[in-house]
Amino acid sequence: MSTAFYTKLTAAGVNAMTRAVMNNEPISITEMAVGDGGGNNINPDGMQGLVNEVYRAPLNRLVIADLDRNVIRAEMLMMPQVGGWWLREAALFDDRGICLAVASLPPSYKPLLEQGAGRMSTVNIYITVNNIADVQLITDPAIILATITEVDKA
Repeated sequence: MSTAFYTKLTAAGVNAMTRAVMNNEPISITEMAVGDGGGNNINPDGMQGLVNEVYRAPLNRLVIADLDRNVIRAEMLMMPQVGGWWLREAALFDDRGICLAVASLPPSYKPLLEQGAGRMSTVNIYITVNNIADVQLITDPAIILATITEVDKA
């Protein structure tokens, strides 16, 4: 079975990861953007950015998703006041605005609150790295939102 939706490093992302390993300086992934793919599903292979970016925001969190497999999870929140477009693609950016990775997403409509069906949406990108230490896991405690389940676990 092939994977229909996945994340790939861009050429700049590969270079950044290589520099992180060589110089022992972690990458700071700080933002995520989403796009509508120009009305089509996308294939992240060889992409260096989004086809049609519609929204960008700071990450809500960047955490280790699976320590054994060196998987990190980047999470971005979209409030009910944001939307009116389809989500088909997402990308991760470093603190200099360089696109490090592009992901294909299952098509999903993000309504606006004014359309009568506003909702808070979460977009997660999972990415496997050679060494989790090469990625600076930073979050701004002033903007992190947690689910009730996450608060109960804490």
